[in-house]
Amino acid sequence: MKMRTEIAAGVAAAIMISLVGCGSSDVPAGPPEIEATDIAIVSGYHQNAVTPPINNSEILKAFEYSTRNNGSVTIVVNDGDPAAVVDFEIDESAVSGLSEARLEQQISEVIDSTNNALASSKANDPEVDTFEAIKQAARGLTGEAGDKCLYILDSGLSTEGELNVLSENLHRLIDVQPIVDKLQKDHALPDLTGVQVVWIGLGDAADKQEDLTSRNKNTLKELWEAVLTTSGAEVTFKNLPLTEEGSTDRELPEVTPIPILTILTLCKSIRSSPCSMVMKRPLWTGMMRSRSCPLLWTTS
Repeated sequence: MKMRTEIAAGVAAAIMISLVGCGSSDVPAGPPEIEATDIAIVSGYHQNAVTPPINNSEILKAFEYSTRNNGSVTIVVNDGDPAAVVDFEIDESAVSGLSEARLEQQISEVIDSTNNALASSKANDPEVDTFEAIKQAARGLTGEAGDKCLYILDSGLSTEGELNVLSENLHRLIDVQPIVDKLQKDHALPDLTGVQVVWIGLGDAADKQEDLTSRNKNTLKELWEAVLTTSGAEVTFKNLPLTEEGSTDRELPEVTPIPILTILTLCKSIRSSPCSMVMKRPLWTGMMRSRSCPLLWTTS
């Protein structure tokens, strides 16, 4: 069970006692796009995904806004057994009597510590349970509706848990609603009422994970959007660049790649299969037979 910690004056930096040192809080000027007092972040720093945007200006602004407005911050690592690595709230009474200079120092320390924690939030357990990570993060959002924001920095390619993309077969998934209906029937959905969700990097692959097709990405977006909106959230997906490459940290636990069905893999499968496996109809409309593989339908 995670614990919520109040930051008292003079000990702000101690909230990350496992971290060594602090960086420089070079926060861009101006408020964040979403002015939320209470924020939560799901960090997808695991195999088969690009590294999360640790120094994204919007995230830094969100940290600063929350700190200046006596808010709270929760950071959850997305792996096979998600857990909060940061969960704190500002104690307004402890900072109300500080001088302006001392207050600015405290704010700087909190931002630095929080950003360092995000940078250190790497997976510890094999596989990825994104749905559970979202539920963990939702528990940290205790503010009023409209003042809560959840940032999800992840590919969304969950391989374990109640919403397992690995078992759903993206290339066969046509209607996502039955999945959402079952989660709702089982009372498994998190309470995201009044929460604004910003998802960055959905469907972005790296390492052993093959790139998703446009159709795969669209299906994945429909799935998570349905889950989050049914949970009460307002969702925005952003295609901001995470990093140019996947993680170079070879110590990260193993994550099973999601199978992606492409024209090439279909052709190879058909060539190695008995004649009884010939497709009786095209997989998509607007397709024609391939000259290189007569049994295969390809885009025209």
